[in-house]
Amino acid sequence: MDENYKFIFQQTKSRIKQFRQKIKNLTESIQKNNKNIPSQQNLKSFNYQLLDQYSVTQNESCFAKAINKDFSTLVAGCQSQIKVFDFKLGIMNEIQILSEHKKDVLTLNFMRKQNQFISEEVKINLLLYGKKMKVINGLPIRYQMAIMIYLILNQSASEYGLSFNKQQDRLMSCSSDRQILIIQQSQQNKEWIVIQKITVEKNGGSRICFIDNNVFTFQPCGKEQMSVFEKYSINEQYSITQDVSVKCGQDGKSLFPQQYICKNVSFQVSVVNISNQQRKNIMENLLLNNQFILEQALYMEQ
Repeated sequence: MDENYKFIFQQTKSRIKQFRQKIKNLTESIQKNNKNIPSQQNLKSFNYQLLDQYSVTQNESCFAKAINKDFSTLVAGCQSQIKVFDFKLGIMNEIQILSEHKKDVLTLNFMRKQNQFISEEVKINLLLYGKKMKVINGLPIRYQMAIMIYLILNQSASEYGLSFNKQQDRLMSCSSDRQILIIQQSQQNKEWIVIQKITVEKNGGSRICFIDNNVFTFQPCGKEQMSVFEKYSINEQYSITQDVSVKCGQDGKSLFPQQYICKNVSFQVSVVNISNQQRKNIMENLLLNNQFILEQALYMEQ
């Protein structure tokens, strides 16, 4: 009997020793990984400043802007027109005006892989502009860019925000009809199909932006709040995981796109541009382990 107790005691002692070693190894691994992650205090702070000498005056309403992947071309809404600027060393020179839209342009998004951009106007058309000289769907070329109408989105509502993922095979939209649409391109026939619809609060959303394939941000209309959505691997569906406070002034429904910038390998920056009738705010949020931290707010008189 004593021998049995002795055997059990030695076996238990050995298991405890193994368990302690596993805990030690796990602790060392966590500490090692934490050293590779920059803390908020160690992140070098930075501030944006207004450069008046490079500013361009425009009296017409501008609800959307976008810049291409190599930062050489900037497009800006000018009520129903789109102005194209050559962008070098912070200096903008207007080179073209596009007038295919009939109503105010609400969204502008450059493609990630091609030098093309998509625009959308109030409750009407989603247009694709590209530099190739050709006719698409029988539409005449009136400028140096081709036009293609995409009948993907719900045309009964105004699309306030669009965003492509990095691979350019997934598109998101938010609108006045209280829905976020997740649209994906089929690998077989290259058609775009809606793979998920997310219902949001009564006023809908004004801004949406992919961070990566698994994370995107969304801002409801009229709320000083930015919601973060993440995709669950079990059902491949996006769900809200956190809300972040932002500054949007008196009229958070006025349009201005969210933009995502990867600053370096160590950490990433999401720039949330927010405008209203009296001022424009630029919100800086550090993305560290999918946690957003308010870094800077710029208040600009209209």
